[in-house]
This record gives sequence, structure tokens and C-alpha cells, in this order.
Amino acid sequence: MSSATLRRIFAHGGQVNTRHHAGLILILVLAAVARLFRFPSVPHGLNQDEVSAGYETMALLAAGTDRWGTRWPVYFTAFGSGQNVLLSYLNMPFVAVLGPTPLGLRLLPALLGVATVGLVYALTATVADRRAGLIAALLLALCPWHVMMSRWSLESNLLPPVMLFAVWVLVVAYRSPRRWLMPLSLAPMALTFYAYAAATLVVALFVAAFLATEWRTVRARPGAVAASVGVFGLLSLPYGLFLLVNHVTKQALPFVPLLPGSRVSEINTDGMIVENLRFFLYGFDDGMPWNVLSPYLPLGLVVIPLAAVGLLFAVRRRAWPIVIWAAAALPMVFLIQLNVNRFNVIFLPLIMLAAIGMDDLARSMRGARAGTAVITALLSVALIYNTVFVVDYIRGYNDTVRVDFSDGIGGALRVAARNAEPGEPVYVSEVVPLNYLYVLFHQRVDPRDFREQSEYYISEKTYFVRNVKQYYFHASDPALLAAPTYVAMFREDEKATCAGTDPDNRTLLATVGSFRVVRCLA
Repeated sequence: MSSATLRRIFAHGGQVNTRHHAGLILILVLAAVARLFRFPSVPHGLNQDEVSAGYETMALLAAGTDRWGTRWPVYFTAFGSGQNVLLSYLNMPFVAVLGPTPLGLRLLPALLGVATVGLVYALTATVADRRAGLIAALLLALCPWHVMMSRWSLESNLLPPVMLFAVWVLVVAYRSPRRWLMPLSLAPMALTFYAYAAATLVVALFVAAFLATEWRTVRARPGAVAASVGVFGLLSLPYGLFLLVNHVTKQALPFVPLLPGSRVSEINTDGMIVENLRFFLYGFDDGMPWNVLSPYLPLGLVVIPLAAVGLLFAVRRRAWPIVIWAAAALPMVFLIQLNVNRFNVIFLPLIMLAAIGMDDLARSMRGARAGTAVITALLSVALIYNTVFVVDYIRGYNDTVRVDFSDGIGGALRVAARNAEPGEPVYVSEVVPLNYLYVLFHQRVDPRDFREQSEYYISEKTYFVRNVKQYYFHASDPALLAAPTYVAMFREDEKATCAGTDPDNRTLLATVGSFRVVRCLA
């Protein structure tokens, strides 16, 4: 997108509707290219959290339960400390049609990524103006954080688009003459609890503050507002029961599991504020390769400083939904140690505030041409930076995360299964996080067979899985030590050491992606 094009799109006057519609279409095309080029092979492989949520989808399709047998749960037991359910439920039609594949797991996040760009435009244009909406959409279209988030299937990454949709519905309902919208206005907000439980306080604060800013409407239409709160409470009730079961009664219900572990108990507050301050000062770079491609900042170069400026302008414009959203996320700084995933709820409002800041900075210039020049200069810096990121991401990201996304493990499992004799043990390296889930997913093991034909127990408030049929997951397992031969899968970053008296007595069967498949001999 050239500077001349930017000037035409973001200039005042002229055929505003036609120009803005054309600009939005062009931005959506850019967003789609950044998210769908070489999709879903970048990133190649699957992360353990993707496989976990993906297998829950498979279990729901196969038996109407999670992998541990809870029927249609409101929160997955998962590893023992739980996992959010909404993505797995929404992925059911995709996995049913496309199969348990990277495409089946990642198509929904990619489509939501593009849709989010359009919805950011709609919300910003509604509470500010259309030019600010276009700026917000363009900042988001190639934003490093959002491009990366849209290309893999982490269940907590569902929170930003769900929260955005919920806020937009609220704004539309309170500004629309259609009276039937009001009772349903809070319904999408209840879905955020199932998208990412860490947003509970953010949602509560946002809803309370939003209703306070709309007190005239609340006073004028108390029945409709009460109905919306009632619908919100009804849809939130299963999640509320989950909190009650796990933090008060300690008694499971048919669709509400009692978790062996708790994410709350895992939180370590020692030095948390200092670490969170460092996270802010580093531009939200948490150093995790599935969230950040070094050296690029998650939100690019201009969003953070412009968001600070935009906050002042947004208050002056009374763009309260965006201001409240950002403010409601801030208490998380004092409650949990932050990273990109845990704090993703604040990034969209920051981008929208940055757009408002850029728009109003331009308005403060003398003359329309000067204002357009300011926008063009700032957007050019952002676009150049973000475009270079996208190119580097597409070209080289797979080399960075081949181990983190267990590149080749599906093919390695097929090689191991093909070479293993009947009843011969197969060892899957224990350095692979949640290694048993890759077997369940790639071998398409029915959840009922998993529970009946595997050995597992709770250890230190997490599920310890010893084996799934002939697959074993711990190098010191007696079954491996006693076997005359077994097939083993080792990751490329570990030493291939077999059990027994001669750890180097092995033959290489194949190298697949980041894995070596060997036969260990007695």
C-alpha cells in the first residue's frame, strides 16, 4: 500500500463512503494474505496446547465427553489444572469436515483473525469516526501479535475476538432504536468466560463500568437492562457452577468437573510486579517463540506511544467502551504474572486507542493536508515494520519453532507404528510436553479406548499417563527396561539414549522433521 494510496484513503472530504469502503476492502485483503499465505504450514507441526484442545474436540465428536469422560463439560479437566472449552466446541464442525489436521484446528482462528480486522473497524468507527476505524483496521491487519495469534489454535487466543464482538454488540444495542436488541446485549459477553477464564475480573469490571456510563439508558429502560443482565447470568451460570465446585463445595457435578489441580494455586507472586513492569517496558515481549518472533515487538513500533496519546483523545471524545475495556484489563498486572497469552485482552483496545490518537493528532494539525501527511507518515512507519515482520515470519518462522511445535511427530508416529512388532513397546520422548496427547491425536484413539486401555493416575495434582496401549512415555518405565527390543522416538535436541545396559545399542529407522525413530536393542 503506497503513500499516495494512504493519502487518498485517509484524506478528509471527497467521496467518503466509496473511498472508505474501498480502503476497508483493501485492508481486509492484506489481513487475509498475512494470515492465509502458506496456511496452515506456518507454523509447521502442532503445539501441545493445540493438540490438547484438538483432542478434546475429537472426544466431543466421538462420545460427547472430554478425554476423561465428563459429558459436555463447561471446563475441561485437561492436564489436571483445566483448559478453556469454547474453542474446542467451536472447532467441532471444522474437525468433523476436515479431520483432526492442522487445517481442521486452525481454520477457525485464521478466519476469526480476518473478521476481527473488520470488526475493529466497525467498533472504532462507531465510537470515534470512520477514519479512526480504518487506521485501527490497518494497524491490526499486519500487527505481529495478531498475525501470529491467528495462525495457530491456542484456546486462550479466542478471547480477543469474542470480547471484541461482545463489546460491539453492547455498543450497537445501546445506540440502536431496535428495542429487541437490548435484552440480548450482554449475551455474547457471557461467552468470554468459556473463551478464557482469566478474563473473569476484566469482564465483571467492564460490564459494571459500561452500565454506569450508560446510566441514562439504564434509568430509561430498566426492564430491558434487567433482562439483559438476566440473560447474561443464565449463560454464565454453568461457569459460575464451575467456580463454585472448584473453590467452594469441592463436589463434582455431571457436567462440571472437580479439577485435581488449580491454576490459581500455580500463581507465584514473588517478584511478579517487577516482572510485569519488565514485560511492559519490553513492549509486551515475553520471549516465548510461539508469541513473539524476535526482534519484532508484538504490537509494532507506533501502537504503544500512540495509545497513550489516544487515551486522552478518547476520553475527550467520550469513546468510553474502548477506554473502559483497556482500564478493566489493568488490574491483571497485580494479580498474575503476565505474558502475551495472559494479557491478550488489552491489545485490541490499545490498537483502537492508537488509531484514535493518530486520527486526533492529524485533526490538531493546521490544514487537512498537514493532518493527512501526519497519518501517512505514521502509518508508513508501522506498515514497513509490520510488512518486514510478515515476510520474515513466512520465510523463517518454521526454523525457529520446529521443536516447540513438534514438527514431524505425526510422521514419526506412523514410522514407529509401521516398524513396531505386535506387542513391541514404542517409546515417545518424555521431553515432548504432553507426549501422550500426540499419540491420542495422531493415532485418532477413541477417548473410551484411551480410558480403558491406558494406565494413568493423578500425581502432584496433574494426570500422569504411563502408557496408551503399547506406547510408553517415560524413559525409565519397567516395560522398556524389560523389553528385548522397542521402538523409540527422540527429539533432535536430545541425546538418543535407550534403556538398558547399553544405551547406545540402537539402529536408526528414520528421521522425520525434528524427530529420529530408532529401534533400541537389548
